[in-house]
Amino acid sequence: MIRLFDSMKLANTKLKTRKIRTAVSITISSLLFAFVIFFLMTIQGAINSIEEFSKNKDKDNLLVHVNNIKESSDSSRELYETTKDPIEVKKVKTIHQEIIKERKQLAKDLKVNYDSDMIAKPTFSFDDDEESIDVNSPAGKRWLDQYRKNRPKTNSLKNKLTKYNPQGLFYSKSVSLSEGFLKSDKNGEIFKEKNKVNFDSGIDQNRIYDSNWKFYDQEAVERYLLDNDQLKAQDQSLIPIIAPIGQAEAILGLEKLPKNASAKEKLDRIKLVRKNIGTKTISLCYRNIQSKLLIDQAIQTQKEIKANKDNKDYQKPKLIYNLPKNRTDCLPVQIASDTRSKEEKDYQNRLNQFYKKIGEYEDPFQQKLSFRIVGLTPSPFSNFNNLNFIEEATVGIATMLNGFNMNDGWIIPKQMFGNLANYNQLKWIEQKADLDQYYHQSALVKLPSEEKMTELFKDNEWLFEDKEIELFVMPFGINKYAISRFKNDTTKSLFYVFIVLIFIAAFIFSGTFGKVISDSRRETSIFRALGATKVDITKTYLIYTLMFVLLTILISTSLAFLTSSLISQKFSDTMTTNAYLNFPNANQNLTFSLTGFWLEPTLYVYLTIAIAGLLGMALPLSRNMLRNIIADLKDGQ
Repeated sequence: MIRLFDSMKLANTKLKTRKIRTAVSITISSLLFAFVIFFLMTIQGAINSIEEFSKNKDKDNLLVHVNNIKESSDSSRELYETTKDPIEVKKVKTIHQEIIKERKQLAKDLKVNYDSDMIAKPTFSFDDDEESIDVNSPAGKRWLDQYRKNRPKTNSLKNKLTKYNPQGLFYSKSVSLSEGFLKSDKNGEIFKEKNKVNFDSGIDQNRIYDSNWKFYDQEAVERYLLDNDQLKAQDQSLIPIIAPIGQAEAILGLEKLPKNASAKEKLDRIKLVRKNIGTKTISLCYRNIQSKLLIDQAIQTQKEIKANKDNKDYQKPKLIYNLPKNRTDCLPVQIASDTRSKEEKDYQNRLNQFYKKIGEYEDPFQQKLSFRIVGLTPSPFSNFNNLNFIEEATVGIATMLNGFNMNDGWIIPKQMFGNLANYNQLKWIEQKADLDQYYHQSALVKLPSEEKMTELFKDNEWLFEDKEIELFVMPFGINKYAISRFKNDTTKSLFYVFIVLIFIAAFIFSGTFGKVISDSRRETSIFRALGATKVDITKTYLIYTLMFVLLTILISTSLAFLTSSLISQKFSDTMTTNAYLNFPNANQNLTFSLTGFWLEPTLYVYLTIAIAGLLGMALPLSRNMLRNIIADLKDGQ
């Protein structure tokens, strides 16, 4: 019988034989597994850093974005099919005739001329195709209102979420203020071209686009708000707005950074923007369509008069408007001259009244709106250009974890807006907001617990499931379930990688182990002749295998850690900058690291190495144990 200590000495001796072969085998296998461990370290490091950057606002985050995708799809398909139904087409044509009759009577009552042929047709068709209802025509709009009123809403988003006991559903409301021009309160000038931001947000700095203006419940956008100290120091009478971080740079009047600006310069710029943006205000001159048309009319009339100043036959328009002296003051146009007769003025008033009653005219309206910046929305990772593989991988992880995000959005927190002292003079802004949840039902949902969040996600899992889902669920910001799901999905994908690695590593190990066992046949036969059992021999080689495996684990882990640390150090500044762009309200003293230790799958890697070692040893050892002792002793003489 061979004692354990003696078996360890024998195993250590065998490890020192065939040093070059052993070193080559350990090096190749270590490099193979080092790549996998490096991959896991990088992922965990990125996740750790993303959690740290999001911790300031996303702590205990129980918000998710839910889209009632099946109901949305079903209702859209149903509407499409209904608009082609001959019975419904006949209905809308009847409505069209009713509208013509109504408008003719109204025109008669107001004594104005009206051509009913100007009313948009209620149906359309392409290439002799069947007729479809035009839901944008006057008759089509009236038909659509009736259709929506009569259609049952049994599958609403709220009903489907009942089992999860939601604590709140937060719907967004879009508002169009696109007629306005953004200007700095500091000097009253519209932003200059040179002040466009270097972060490619895809938004013109000189305009606030209507597609990105939204009202949201304050609780839903809490993560984007500035620090409380910054908010308290602001003028509370101004409209609160959360601005895109890219636009905030232009609001501060900062010069555009050069394209070759270093990561540190960009990071310093982000910190500067966040520190100072709370002290800035912006103004917007809102003009409705009619007010904007009068501005355009005044400009066109001035051009026409100037072009015909030497034309004796030219007759000036009876009604001439002057432009406001300072356009940014948001004043209405002024009548410069009006030579119309009393009858002409009266007729125009009656005509305006007619179009107002049929919903095609509103009185000119303009108002200067002043805003304070109460928060910052991030720049989307997808807009970051010229990234290398490591940065793209990290961006991909952040995008998946962050889920639904309000990238580059202009957001008005509803509660802050409602608390304004002059709310009554500004409530028309919220009244303009459009909440259309009929076809595309979606909302931010606050859940009562992580358990309910997990249940909601699992009930509507689709990535590895072959089933039709009712709800499409995405994380809103970073939360524990998003991280857990990402890790689980990654682990599932790595399972097949581990299987392949076992066979590759076993093949590499078997070559070294086989040669060691082959060289030790006579030694093994002597031990067995002296009374050593097969268990003693197997124990010695198992210890040898364990030493080999431990060396492989130690070297592969060291290589992975060293590589991860070097890469993290090299790209830390760039990734820190990108992280602050995505989490503009994060703690200002953080550094993005790509090094971490993901315990569970790393242990699986170590187990894979051990299994590969045992498989690599099993075949040559079993063959050796079946050999004849006498024959091996004779072969060794």
